[in-house]
Amino acid sequence: MARPPRIQVAGGFYHVTMRGNNRERIFFEEDDPRWFLATLGRTSRELGWRVHSYCLMQNHYHLLLETPEANLAVGMQTLNSTYSHQTNRAYGRIGHLFQRRYGSRLLTDGEHMLEVIRYIPLNPVRADLCAEPEAWPWSSYAATLGLVPRPAFLCTSWTLALFSSDVRNARERLHLWVESGSTKRPRGVVQLPLTALLPPGRLATGQAIRTARYDHGHSARAIARHLGVGHASILRKLHAES
Repeated sequence: MARPPRIQVAGGFYHVTMRGNNRERIFFEEDDPRWFLATLGRTSRELGWRVHSYCLMQNHYHLLLETPEANLAVGMQTLNSTYSHQTNRAYGRIGHLFQRRYGSRLLTDGEHMLEVIRYIPLNPVRADLCAEPEAWPWSSYAATLGLVPRPAFLCTSWTLALFSSDVRNARERLHLWVESGSTKRPRGVVQLPLTALLPPGRLATGQAIRTARYDHGHSARAIARHLGVGHASILRKLHAES
């Protein structure tokens, strides 16, 4: 049975996924994600894509793309074949690196877009690769929050504008939105109240803040409110200590 044709539209927003062949690894060494991101940057510049989000996992990747022209298929062919050939040459591999068909979903409503904006950075958290999505080095999330430098090809303004016209407020609201889907604590750990973990009147150390966030599941916003400091300062503390 023939596969249905790709939906390609000018001005389309897509959640794109690509897996390794037989679900095997596509990134082998630390430099490999850098190669991929450099290739993504070149491809997006050549085709006019706007890359709003990305997350690279061990055996697959996610992209949130906007295509001003109807050129998703040719761009994905360029991106995957260039990275695959580069990787095969580097490691003496033969054969397919990726499975033959990438996944793409055209996003047509705001609610679905918001879910994808949250879903993409939560991948490494749900895979137990990190405790906090902004700690994953191969995701655009930390750059969108302003915690690390933004790659030149990454467009953060569209994402932030969905949450607020004020950049600082938008980043706080984005973090709260993503965090609402990720708050976890280890099984068997009793959640102590913030008053016990971070007693009022005492200087809160980075380790104490991490314990409250990661081990006891208190949100960064709740910790900031409890300590009487800005939400962004808690984000920076968590990121700096990770």
